[in-house]
Amino acid sequence: MPLPERYILPIHPKDYPNQGIRHCGAYTTRAVLSAYGFNEIQDPSILHTNPLLRLLGFTSSIDYYPAILRSYGLDAQAKTAERLSSDEKLDLLKGLLAAGNPVILSVGNFFSRGSGEWLPIKGTFMSHWISLWGYDDAKKVFYVFDSQVPQELCEDVPIGNKTRPYSVIPRIWRGAITSSWVLGNCTYIEIKRRQGDLAHAPDRKP
Repeated sequence: MPLPERYILPIHPKDYPNQGIRHCGAYTTRAVLSAYGFNEIQDPSILHTNPLLRLLGFTSSIDYYPAILRSYGLDAQAKTAERLSSDEKLDLLKGLLAAGNPVILSVGNFFSRGSGEWLPIKGTFMSHWISLWGYDDAKKVFYVFDSQVPQELCEDVPIGNKTRPYSVIPRIWRGAITSSWVLGNCTYIEIKRRQGDLAHAPDRKP
């Protein structure tokens, strides 16, 4: 079946908080969990399952955040779209969204925290996590939650806190040089609701 020309997820996080200098992956994971009803997580850093990584804010493996999502009863798997063309990448993301679930991407951190300007050197070496919540073919944009975006740079969008053009997503999605050693290139986390009720939130100690 053809994809709809515009799709906004029927679920959404309760809020879109701005992170500090670390824990973009935890903030992104927390947003997904919030959309599925887990709204008790006030500090995203407690989602880390490794005390050292909680301190550093890093990711130790490609399955690190998918495993956290699975612990809450979601079906989450890390995959790669490296061999797809730019158009195929866009169609993949739109198809995943149109199936009714958000998508998490490992990207290069190309945008300035303060001004939002494009910083090619930063993006080449610094990694980041974002999540996608919808798209619009007429505007050629994805609706994104980017926890790095401060309140003054957030956009008035139907979901998420920022738009990213179709032309930009393939450029940032390859990821940073440093993260590619652990995560590979063009990595994404496919998320689905499991059949039946979601699991109760596991105990997390701050």
